Amino acid sequence: MIQPSQDTIVRQTSTTQMWIENGILYSQVRNYVIINEEDAIENDALRQEMLDGRSIPILVDMRKIRFISEKARRQTKNSADKNNLKVIAILVESQMTKLLGSFALKVNRPKVETKLFTDEKLALQWLESYKD
Repeated sequence: MIQPSQDTIVRQTSTTQMWIENGILYSQVRNYVIINEEDAIENDALRQEMLDGRSIPILVDMRKIRFISEKARRQTKNSADKNNLKVIAILVESQMTKLLGSFALKVNRPKVETKLFTDEKLALQWLESYKD
């Protein structure tokens, strides 16, 4: 599980905690939550507030999510597409989830470059190449 450094300011929604550290926005989904459309709207609003117009890499840790509704996925994709996000790395729990998620990304083709990872270090290395 990703942990912010001790002096980092962490903001929270009902399903997610977020912080910015070393030029990356971290978005960590709480353990075993179900994210519906209203939660996605709340998360998107906090993310936009924290980014404050900046375009920096984002790491989303979804390894412990229980479920995300189709409406929540659509809301998140639409928000990412219209808000000029730079790049998103998504951490998932298993290779099977990564495979299925990668297929879904190819079919849905988000405007924001998005890649799934099971390894946190590899995800961070990938994001590093997108930092200004």
